[in-house]
Amino acid sequence: MKTYVADTHSLIWYLQDNPRLSHRGRLLFSQADDGKASIVVPTIVLVEMTYLAEKKRIANALVKAALNLLRETSENYRLALLDLAVVEVLEQDRVPWCPTCLTVSSRPQRCRYGCRF
Repeated sequence: MKTYVADTHSLIWYLQDNPRLSHRGRLLFSQADDGKASIVVPTIVLVEMTYLAEKKRIANALVKAALNLLRETSENYRLALLDLAVVEVLEQDRVPWCPTCLTVSSRPQRCRYGCRF
């Protein structure tokens, strides 16, 4: 199963069923809904959505919908955490980012989700 990373706009547009979401974006979210792909949502996306809701640029219901999507027990949507370990690794010269799910790995060539890079 392939894994993709959602940015703020793509997740908002998916939740709104907004026509600005590209055909490919819509297809990838649909595959995740059907259990054929996995979508990683970086923590900062939820922070940005909360900020946009506070500024009344998006509905609060969209933030709740995103949280509900991530609360599901399914592996189809998961959160990429931004924690102290990630920030500390950013200070190093070489940051081992997993290009598949954008998590920082403590082991070269393998992330915490098992992706190989």
